[in-house]
Amino acid sequence: RLGKFTVNYRKKIITRLSLFYLIVLIIGTAFVFLGIAIPMLFGEADYSNMVEHFVSHDLKRFLLSWVISIGIASVAFFYMEWNNALKRERKLREEKLIFQYESLKSKVNPHFLFNSLNTLSSLIPKNPELSERFISKFSTIYRYVLEKADRDLVGLEEEIEFINNFFFLQEIRDEGKINLKIEVDRPESYAVVPVSLQLLVENALKHNAATRENPLN
Repeated sequence: RLGKFTVNYRKKIITRLSLFYLIVLIIGTAFVFLGIAIPMLFGEADYSNMVEHFVSHDLKRFLLSWVISIGIASVAFFYMEWNNALKRERKLREEKLIFQYESLKSKVNPHFLFNSLNTLSSLIPKNPELSERFISKFSTIYRYVLEKADRDLVGLEEEIEFINNFFFLQEIRDEGKINLKIEVDRPESYAVVPVSLQLLVENALKHNAATRENPLN
């Protein structure tokens, strides 16, 4: 869900920023102690007590340099995150355009329309009552597509109802070759991109073999 994703992303940013600050602290501390240790090793200074010398002479300088380093590092970090966010937004925008194109194709899918009308024409003389249900489901499907396809998200309950109506038409055409079973805990708690599940179901029907002896489940 979107809220959970936002919380996880916020935690990820905080963790990365904390790690970033820790690395800056370690690097800054290492440079300060190298500045103290190198002169001592080469005999340029005699520090009998390095820690005492650091506290009395270099602590303020170290804290100042660390604060400056944190400031510069923070600017660099947030610039990188901002740049990454722009890239993610651009990628999401491209994916949304692709999906809208696919969704538009599914709206006016001539094969689905032709197959449905062909099924209906053969159904009317044989079973008028079932043909009325077929027409009702068919109109409900296209009403849903026209009303919901332009929205970013719809309730999962709505999408499942749409899938059941869509599958009803497929079942009549395929006569026992396909079966659908949907199991979702608390569907009212979730939202999905409209018509996305229909594309999955349609692809499953299109790219799999189905017979009455071996139905597609």
